[in-house]
Amino acid sequence: MKSWYSQKLALDQAYKNSISQRIEREWGAIFCNESNPSFYDANHAEIMAPVTNAEEVVREVISFFESRQIIPRFYIYHPEQCADLLGSLSSRHFTFEEFEDRLLVWNGLVTIQPPDMSVEIERVITENEQAACQVISGTPELGSEDMRKIAFAAERSNPVYSHYLLRYEGEPASCACLIRSEDAISLENVATLPAFRGKGLIRHLISYMQQEVAKQGINSFFVSPINERVGRVYEKCGFEPIGETLRTAHAFRGGKSVSEIRGNS
Repeated sequence: MKSWYSQKLALDQAYKNSISQRIEREWGAIFCNESNPSFYDANHAEIMAPVTNAEEVVREVISFFESRQIIPRFYIYHPEQCADLLGSLSSRHFTFEEFEDRLLVWNGLVTIQPPDMSVEIERVITENEQAACQVISGTPELGSEDMRKIAFAAERSNPVYSHYLLRYEGEPASCACLIRSEDAISLENVATLPAFRGKGLIRHLISYMQQEVAKQGINSFFVSPINERVGRVYEKCGFEPIGETLRTAHAFRGGKSVSEIRGNS
């Protein structure tokens, strides 16, 4: 478990560092991207371990973000160990939501899909990146259209990302990306436009990306599903749970919850 966990944390950090400026603090880190203020992953305080000066940390984070007209928020790992911090946040009227994130790892067997002449999959390059952006910014579960467009532009300029586009009958329909950090890869931003759902397109996309990962000789290929329904799709495509969950909390002072955005509530 520790090996999987450390690899997944390294992938998470590579992802956040690609979309935001990381500011180290004694108690953790602040991520800030003033050009995309509504992107939660790019604007938050990250708490990885219990803090000894909860009130001071909360005051610092609130002041930092409010001075930039950004909603203060915290991503807290292992919230069950952070009672003092949660109490301080509650007294300052933060809203909370907790998650038990399941980590799935690919078993190395490519999921074979029956041929479908309506499906075409291609690596995203300059010529087709507008079509891919159309898909990712048009998928409501990934956030607002403007936020996703800004984030996608940043991702495209960063070498840790590889994006893929699926066309259905010639029309942009689905997309996803791979994020690599050293000897591990994660599957992220899997999206299908609402008009193309129910056709099993994601399975075709996953199969194609599994083949791409296999070509790179990577053994650690992760995905963290946003809900149980999505998780069942990944499990049918050869991703297996590692047996434990990671508890995290999102504390925020405004805007929608992550659950609302994902459509889980």
